[in-house]
Amino acid sequence: MTELIIIRGGSGTGKTTLAAALRPHFPAGVTIESDHVRQMFNEFDWMCKQKYMCCLSALARLVRFYAAAQLRPIIVVDTFERRYMRLFRSRLPSGFEPVIISLYADEKSVRARMSARDGATLIEQALVNSINQGKERRLEGSRALALDTSDLTPAMVCSAALDFIGRSPKRRTVKD
Repeated sequence: MTELIIIRGGSGTGKTTLAAALRPHFPAGVTIESDHVRQMFNEFDWMCKQKYMCCLSALARLVRFYAAAQLRPIIVVDTFERRYMRLFRSRLPSGFEPVIISLYADEKSVRARMSARDGATLIEQALVNSINQGKERRLEGSRALALDTSDLTPAMVCSAALDFIGRSPKRRTVKD
């Protein structure tokens, strides 16, 4: 059984939507969204590396807590820029080999999704994150999927993720 699923990608790529769609398929699991951890800060500055590192540490501690409680799988949702992925993974329980699902989308899709949100002021940064993560083809770990969500419905994204989770541990890209 998959113990840990990491869903990463820029804003507007469908991370939260995918996590919500996966929940019914894993009733014995738990989902941790970094946005909820960030909301615990009285003031969170996206540009403050120290606060983001603190958030990642909290995420890793939550994974350890739920792992000790035998809840599986643990789904973690964050942008997880590549430079922070290694740090986060180093703080996980030993032996956890996560499935990593990287979501990205084209500029038109990200702009549309972000502009539909209330107070979506981070559109440009969301675009940069999605484009950068979409270019990443060599992800760390043996079980990594890069998925372009631009023209996919949430059900299609969920189906692709479930299909991948159940497949052999190979890297592949859907809809290049």
